[in-house]
Amino acid sequence: MLRKIINILKYYDSEPSEIAQGFIWLILFPIIYYFEVGLNTCLIIPSILIGFVTLRSVCYHSLKIRKTMAYTCFLFSIIAVVFWVLSGDIARCPTHWFWIAVSIGALFNLSRISDHYHCNSNKCEDGR
Repeated sequence: MLRKIINILKYYDSEPSEIAQGFIWLILFPIIYYFEVGLNTCLIIPSILIGFVTLRSVCYHSLKIRKTMAYTCFLFSIIAVVFWVLSGDIARCPTHWFWIAVSIGALFNLSRISDHYHCNSNKCEDGR
């Protein structure tokens, strides 16, 4: 079963997880950040832009741009985790562990899109 889960996370369609990442950064992170920390435009504005461009790239753009946005989502998720760790909120509030799960999801999404991108550019022969 674990092998099947890893296979699904690695090779199946990435669009649903890209859409989820887009909504997380467009809506969820800015709202949570605003209510817990306050209005810090240095994190909220990039989050909204990353979320919007991620959703737009899923709908309208090439795999190369989607791969770039997956990389951007992953980096921003790491920034969010580092922020919560440095503020000490990860240890105090287990609900912030959600951002670690978002980072892991972003990493799987980046891996999946990168594999798909490289497979398409190399014309994979193994059926993926």
